[in-house]
Amino acid sequence: TAGANGGVLFFGGSLTGFTHDNISFINTSAGGSGGAIYIDGTVNDLELDDKVIFINNTANRDGGTLYFNSAVTNLKIHDVAFDTSAGGSGGAIYIGGNVNGIDISNVAFTDITAGANGGVLYFGGSLTKLTYDNISFINTSATNGGAIYFNSVTGINITNITFKNNTATVNGGTLYFASTVTDVEIYDV
Repeated sequence: TAGANGGVLFFGGSLTGFTHDNISFINTSAGGSGGAIYIDGTVNDLELDDKVIFINNTANRDGGTLYFNSAVTNLKIHDVAFDTSAGGSGGAIYIGGNVNGIDISNVAFTDITAGANGGVLYFGGSLTKLTYDNISFINTSATNGGAIYFNSVTGINITNITFKNNTATVNGGTLYFASTVTDVEIYDV
């Protein structure tokens, strides 16, 4: 628990080449942002892989579980579970900067709430090259984008995805696109 940011881990600068596997973050919280992990600087080649579990993570501000303040390049999230998370924008994951290359597969997001935008995922900057495969969004909610809030998007490939009981109090019960959208492919929903 942290009174400010990063309930477990806080990175004040940039982060390059970091891998987490077979680790659990349970009952973590932050008085600010990033209920489990807060990264202030740019992120290059971050991987959460193989049995990483986030349970009951909360932030009073943004990023109930993960908070990325700046640009992100090559983020991989594979075989991960997010269960019961809450925050301002991005109930599970908040990314404030531009994103180039996110690959998310075999991930379950369950019982995630955002008080503002992006029940599970919030992308504040432009997003290029996002791949989702075998993902579930179950019981998620926000003001806009009950599951995901996108700002500007180029190149999304979504396959084998489940959306169930996603709600927004204003717009986009499941997905909310705030601006430009280019090259979006969605299969097996």
